[in-house]
Amino acid sequence: MKTVTSIIVALMLYGCSGPAVAGPGDDALGQAQSLQSQGDARGALNAALQGLTVEPDNPKLNFFVGEIYFNTGRFDSALFYYDRVLLKKGKDPDALYGAGMAALKLKGYDAAFGYFERGEKSGKDKAKFMYGQGLAMMEKGDYAKADLNFRKAIDKDKKNPLYHLALAEANYRNKTYPIALSEYGRAIEIDSSLFQEAGIHYKMAQAHLNMRNIPAAIEEYKIDLQISPQDTLAWQELGKIYLIAGKVPEAAFSLEKYVGLKPTDGEAWYSLGQLYLQIQDQEKAAHAFEKAVELKAKVAESFGHLARIYSDRKEFERALDAYSRYEAQFGQPDSVEYWFEKGKTMMKLGEKNAVYFDSALMAFERAAQIEPTFTQAFEYAGLTMYYQRQYQRSIDYFNRLLQQDSTNVNAYRNLAFAYLKTEQYQNAARSFRKALDIKPDDVLMRSMLAKIYSFNKDFDNAAAQYEMVLKSNGGQVSDSLKCEIYPELGFDYLNLGKCSAALPILLQAEKCKPRDTAILMNIAASYQLCNSIKEANSYFRKVLEIEPNNKQALRGEMETRLQSGG
Repeated sequence: MKTVTSIIVALMLYGCSGPAVAGPGDDALGQAQSLQSQGDARGALNAALQGLTVEPDNPKLNFFVGEIYFNTGRFDSALFYYDRVLLKKGKDPDALYGAGMAALKLKGYDAAFGYFERGEKSGKDKAKFMYGQGLAMMEKGDYAKADLNFRKAIDKDKKNPLYHLALAEANYRNKTYPIALSEYGRAIEIDSSLFQEAGIHYKMAQAHLNMRNIPAAIEEYKIDLQISPQDTLAWQELGKIYLIAGKVPEAAFSLEKYVGLKPTDGEAWYSLGQLYLQIQDQEKAAHAFEKAVELKAKVAESFGHLARIYSDRKEFERALDAYSRYEAQFGQPDSVEYWFEKGKTMMKLGEKNAVYFDSALMAFERAAQIEPTFTQAFEYAGLTMYYQRQYQRSIDYFNRLLQQDSTNVNAYRNLAFAYLKTEQYQNAARSFRKALDIKPDDVLMRSMLAKIYSFNKDFDNAAAQYEMVLKSNGGQVSDSLKCEIYPELGFDYLNLGKCSAALPILLQAEKCKPRDTAILMNIAASYQLCNSIKEANSYFRKVLEIEPNNKQALRGEMETRLQSGG
């Protein structure tokens, strides 16, 4: 649209070609224009209205008033004065265009189309009237006709960026995104200042997004936000797109910007907390979830996250506080996960203050009541009793678990340790065997089973288990484990009377612990059993160098010295 000043200047040329005597309306117009040029819009309007009281049909004054009302957003008043111009000059193109635009602003789309159609028929400025008709059709939702009118306008004036923008808008609304993008680009080519219009880049981003062109959408959002960094919607949507693209840190950054501008959006704080969890920043996640709780958004879910975060961070008292705040607000839920996680928190607190163990057990029992097949509840209940040294009760829980899941290795292992604590060695061995049937490559459990056999003087089975450990993983057993096994296996061989098998194993054990007198005594005994008397004597003496008063070593040294005739 022309500026008010240029239109008024043009209208001053209106009338006959010869000189004319200025009337009172023209004097009022001159005064109004002068006031307007000084920035006194209200004074200009009053002067023009005063002139109309003297000459109410003056088209120039009516148009001037109409333009002022239009530019100040009073479209109904603007339309009234444009119509007064048209009563005198029915084909006045500026009044027709102004009336059409005012009607458009008032959502009188049919009336607007009528004004623009009359303007087109006037034969002047056809392009802008076709453009106006397109705007009316677009607002009515008739995008095909809008597209046609905008193309007609462009055909007559290819360099007008507004026509290309309008064509882009019609196709954007009609979801014809390739054409929309092309026309947005063409408008910017014609008028580079449009590049600084954030709204254009926002719509281009949306168009790319709808075409599944995520990288291009991200770039347009970034331009939009460089121009308009306060655009909360763009920050929020950019965060969502980054998440779609798998760029979680960038998504978190975008949502940080959003909540910085809109800190009262609790749902956004909750979403930000979830993003922080994905990038493993639990401290920031906790802050975000606390904000969500404060703003009463996703409160139950936020408490759940807070409890787990604080528990993971070993801030168990804060985790318990989160559970307490949840129950104060929502009561006790019928959620297996809730009671199981709460029980684990209470169990950890119980490691420092045993009073919490009872609450932990109650939580695990509650989880089992809600879902009797939830075997982890029995496992942790058993562990809770084990930590309280109530070993028989822990045995009961582990057995309840195994009644439902007979393939649970951890349950068999924990059961075995509980049996050991109650000196039920046969039951412990049986539990380890069950576990090893399921997980035969577990060398630590096999070593424990071997120790039980050895303790029960079942040296054959003990040796067999240790041999299996040493052969496991193709013989690739850690040196530390070998150093644990060698003394035990050598001892078992010795008790089986297999001195030739015991010696190489015990000599390896000596390399691990050269001053371990138990190992040295067993080497001496093995040599003595194999009739290597001198070697036996030398090892008894090694023991005496370390423990001069060792009675067994003194006796052995004397016996072997006498046997060798020393």
